[in-house]
Amino acid sequence: MRQPIRAIEPLWIAALGAQFIVLGGLLLPRIIRLLGRGGAAETVEWAVWMSLLFVFPLAAWIVGWGVPKVASERAASLLKLALVFLLLFEFAAYASSRATPLLVLAAFAAALVGVLWLRGRREAAMPSRTTAGLALACGMAGWMAGGALVYWQNAIAWMLASPAAIVALALAILIVGTTLRHWVLDDSTTALRATDLLPLGALVAFSFRTFPVVEYYHWGFFIGPIERIRHGGTLLWDTPSQYGFLNILIASLFPGSAWQSFWLLQSVIYAIVGCLMYIAIRRISRGWYGGAFAFLITFTTLFFRPRTDSLMLPAQMTPAAGPFRFLWCFVMLAFLVNWHTRARNGKGFVRFAVTGTTIWAIALLWSAEAAIYATAMWFPALLIYSLQEAARSSLSPAKTTVFVLRSALYPLGAISIAALAVVASYKIAGAPGPDVFGHFEYVLLYSSGGYAALPIDPTGTVWYLVLVFLIVSTIAVLEARRDLLDPRLVVWTAVLGGIWAIASYFTGRSHPVNLVALVPFLIFALVGCMRLRPFAHSLNGRYVLAASTLPLLAMPIALIAGHRAFGQSIAEQQLHPARFGEQLPYMDAELQTLLASAGAGPDNSVVLASDGRLSLEDWRGPVRQPVLNSWLPKPFEIIGSLPESRRQVYLDRNAARFPTHGWLIQSKVLTAGGSDHLIRFLESTGRLGQRLESKIWMVTRVQPATTVRP
Repeated sequence: MRQPIRAIEPLWIAALGAQFIVLGGLLLPRIIRLLGRGGAAETVEWAVWMSLLFVFPLAAWIVGWGVPKVASERAASLLKLALVFLLLFEFAAYASSRATPLLVLAAFAAALVGVLWLRGRREAAMPSRTTAGLALACGMAGWMAGGALVYWQNAIAWMLASPAAIVALALAILIVGTTLRHWVLDDSTTALRATDLLPLGALVAFSFRTFPVVEYYHWGFFIGPIERIRHGGTLLWDTPSQYGFLNILIASLFPGSAWQSFWLLQSVIYAIVGCLMYIAIRRISRGWYGGAFAFLITFTTLFFRPRTDSLMLPAQMTPAAGPFRFLWCFVMLAFLVNWHTRARNGKGFVRFAVTGTTIWAIALLWSAEAAIYATAMWFPALLIYSLQEAARSSLSPAKTTVFVLRSALYPLGAISIAALAVVASYKIAGAPGPDVFGHFEYVLLYSSGGYAALPIDPTGTVWYLVLVFLIVSTIAVLEARRDLLDPRLVVWTAVLGGIWAIASYFTGRSHPVNLVALVPFLIFALVGCMRLRPFAHSLNGRYVLAASTLPLLAMPIALIAGHRAFGQSIAEQQLHPARFGEQLPYMDAELQTLLASAGAGPDNSVVLASDGRLSLEDWRGPVRQPVLNSWLPKPFEIIGSLPESRRQVYLDRNAARFPTHGWLIQSKVLTAGGSDHLIRFLESTGRLGQRLESKIWMVTRVQPATTVRP
């Protein structure tokens, strides 16, 4: 086979993976309809997502290992080339029907600049023409995927309208390209120096900014359970929590009001993730450019979320889309990479299994989402490590099976200990429960039934995620083909599991900003793979990898640093932590007047059965007096979104544990799901009393219960 043809053959892994996205989106609806189902967009998206875990690895094994053994290497090569040419045809069809000529030209120009900048100065380091052409094609795909992060308008139009964006892009290409060029040519890694303390300190300091960080609706789903716990509620029983268990318990123990304690815990988590990102990225290249790259990409992607060409919000405003949710993905990957790079062979299997399982167990208790993400990373890593250890020890198949089953005892033991600890703590505290289903019910709510679903734009930001997944897949499969005992496969397999798992966050609700929120971990995953020096035996392989990743690393920097609101966001004057509550909104004046007319005051217990955007408001007065007491979980939407059967469970439990009377507040404008169910429940217990109305609000007195459901 001629050399140019052989050079493009390694693209078959990415080409194979792309077929699950492209052909899966075209064929799955028809297959589902043949089976008598509707073939809704959300169903197809989840089916494609699942196929990448269960079918794509099997298909890669068949093409990479099965076909050469059953047929011949030549037959396998022809199949791989057919996959590559199919991908090229699909790309050409996409470019001709969906992409504008200007976009394709811009991607070509940007990729050409990157390819030229990545070239080494030494003659021996010059890539071949075929490699340069392959790098150019991969770079074009990278720039088109990176440009899709500008989701509110055409990326080129946005760039041309903003000189700052052009400057930021040029600076990003310079710094990222220089870093990657030295990564291609230099096999060594970089240790941290005293000069790195300054950027690390800046990242930690920025993690604790106080204003503006509160987005009332999104914070409410954390603040509500924290306040509820502080007033006698019990998680996994009468107090539901949409975003976690252990994280909410820890936040409730921090000092200050619920708002301050949650801000403090989230700030600590941002500081941890910021340091992990900087250290990992810094270590792939030495020099000032390596430090500048590590700081710029960490600072921009971690702390900012662009929404439009004029609006950019601090990432802390949406805790569920940031490190508070994905912390243990970062910790798990940092552990695995650090294990491999620091005397792995001298520490032993037991220490590896215990440390990784401990991280997994904490994630299991942290939240249901964290449990899924950590499981998708840790279980494949532990399995690969166990199989490699068995192979190095020349164990027989029977003994290998026993060894692998013994390794499974670590997570089994951890989950048993965690379960016993939780049950024991409930018994010691004299609390009812726990209701374990409450830990996972919101995951099931978002992954089934189409709750809050948005369809994926097949030409939008999703391709940034797909391209990162395909790059890591290519690294893992090609290196596995070279050596199945390569210890780096443990890390690369975990990275694939992590990327696949966090993609569920975007699949469940496919708003482009949710994909932008995943960029910090995707970058962390890419850099973690690169730190282990893939294609160490092939300069051409590293060169193509660098050309592919350059736009994926440079474009997020340009997107944020070139945003017109970037400077203002950095310069925003901060509040002293003691004044943190000043950014919280006051209760609507009309509502407060109506409550006062009904005889209610700041110390009364209330439930706002309305959209979560109207929950948890403060009472106006000379001194800010939060409305803390509630005879139902808050915000009400936290149970209003649940199926009626589960909502009834929480209504019954709260009626039994919190039988106090108070006030029911409803909005005529922003209603909440489940409010009709609540009214029926209160009527059945004879608790509804006097009712007052204004133009927008309804206030009903809720009397002590006369009957309570068993």
